[in-house]
Amino acid sequence: MALNRYELLERLRELLATQEGAEPAGSKMSANASLDHCSVERLDLVHHPVLEAQPATQRMLLTVPEACAELRISRAQLYILTNKQHVIDMIHIGKLSRIPRASLEAYVEQLRQKQRTAPRLAFDRELCA
Repeated sequence: MALNRYELLERLRELLATQEGAEPAGSKMSANASLDHCSVERLDLVHHPVLEAQPATQRMLLTVPEACAELRISRAQLYILTNKQHVIDMIHIGKLSRIPRASLEAYVEQLRQKQRTAPRLAFDRELCA
């Protein structure tokens, strides 16, 4: 029986509540009900990599969606920067694509340097009047 995420979370809450000896609020299961098909060991959530992962701000390698979120750009724009303009490095580990955090930081610093050295145009109000 496949469970969706919501059902899985509800089952885990019920399991934790029954282990603590209190019945969860609004629970459809009794305190003595067994979750044989949905036990923590069987679901292997105790050592699930997502639950033990570091926050994105501490990771060396970011996924494509994480890198897009960091730069606040679209996925297509990130692929343009990596594949066509070659300003951001992309590492392939098997079929996985990862972007080094250092590459993103170097790209942002490069943009800052360009903006600092770019000549600033003086705004002349007389020309616009």
